[in-house]
Amino acid sequence: NRMNESRFSPMFMAAWSPTQDFVVYGNYLEDLEPGSMDDDTGAVTKPRVSRQVELGVRKNWGNIVTSANIYQMRRQTFWRNTGEHQGYERVRGLELNAYANLMNKTLRPYLGLSFIRHQLIDSPAAFGNVLLNGDQVSSPRFIAKAGVEWDTPFLQGLTLNAGLQHYGKSRQAVNKDFMFPSYTVVDLGAKYQHRINETQNLTVRLGVE
Repeated sequence: NRMNESRFSPMFMAAWSPTQDFVVYGNYLEDLEPGSMDDDTGAVTKPRVSRQVELGVRKNWGNIVTSANIYQMRRQTFWRNTGEHQGYERVRGLELNAYANLMNKTLRPYLGLSFIRHQLIDSPAAFGNVLLNGDQVSSPRFIAKAGVEWDTPFLQGLTLNAGLQHYGKSRQAVNKDFMFPSYTVVDLGAKYQHRINETQNLTVRLGVE
């Protein structure tokens, strides 16, 4: 099976800086995604259109930078046996971020918080003629990330890093009967850079998750 389709996909971006250390920005884009083939029927789904809009602000406080943004992404869904479009999935979110350059830029901590609502709206189920309305499976409502990099003073070229990522509970079924538990990932690592000569550098990395 073959399918060929083209579409004009616009993208708009704008930013306004009322002061040197404050920016307000926004963007809108559309994307045409290729379809996929159903392994059981051989039917090829039509290309689908996704639309995304984002609004945000960024503030520079000297050695600390903070940002906040809201966004929405909407993407078509389809009947798997015919490939015809039906319903859509929608992602709405709020992101808060902060990062810093401290101690003469040798210490670089960061923090990020995300609040997400990923929903299916009149979207066909994988089997049968059933329309789904509810939360997308395995999509957490809350994600928190924090970490730090440190250029050590006792060995030039050695950088130590640590990170933490926490993922909140998520649905195991659209009908909200079952939940996946939250979990946390911790990363520890090191990077060593050594200048061999004027044109060559050696970088060694070590990481544990």
